[in-house]
Amino acid sequence: ERQMCCSEARARCAMPAHPLPADAAGDADTPPAIARKQEKRAHVPREEWRRLHPKPPREKGSGDGDFGAKGGPARARLVGGILRSQAELEVASPRNLQLWGLDSVEAYFETEDRRASAKVSLDALMRDPDVSPERKHDASARHHVVWGRSTFACAKCWLLKGNCVCRFLSKAFADKSGASSQCSMRPPFVRVVVYAHHNEVARGNGSGNLVPACLPFGELLVAGLAEHEKR
Repeated sequence: ERQMCCSEARARCAMPAHPLPADAAGDADTPPAIARKQEKRAHVPREEWRRLHPKPPREKGSGDGDFGAKGGPARARLVGGILRSQAELEVASPRNLQLWGLDSVEAYFETEDRRASAKVSLDALMRDPDVSPERKHDASARHHVVWGRSTFACAKCWLLKGNCVCRFLSKAFADKSGASSQCSMRPPFVRVVVYAHHNEVARGNGSGNLVPACLPFGELLVAGLAEHEKR
């Protein structure tokens, strides 16, 4: 009897004080669920986001039509009969037009369209197997000289036309009499020729353009141009 009482006591100690739930009673070895972080919200469509977060009303005098308070574009609009996006119009900002020496947005897009057309023609020529390498080199160099950085740069100082410093340049003169002068070059005269790569043309930090700009006997030749290569 004493052994039976001890066994019954041990069985009662092993039993829980409270009965298990019905779902856990069948699978007591399953660990409890761990609390996770809150799941991310589902993607909200653009229209729904705009409805929940409407734009504040525009203040009076903040801009009319397609332009904002500071003259920038407020939306896409037609320029020369072509719909230009807001990103394209932001490139042609009033500040950039001033730096490029352009009078209007229409002039900028006209120049860009001509540049894109010239690039298409150049690509077609470069893919033509019947064209000689010399002609391809000439076409590539000529395209960089005409439609590269020089598109909006001053032809003399190579800076943007809005930052032109040609008025500050002083050109030396050839004094054949030999009179002493700070800006004169006494004989014998030396001819200075700069032979530049076409990618160097119209670089704002370049100095090769100062040779023909400041020396009466200076000259700039571009590698690849047929007429310059013959020299």
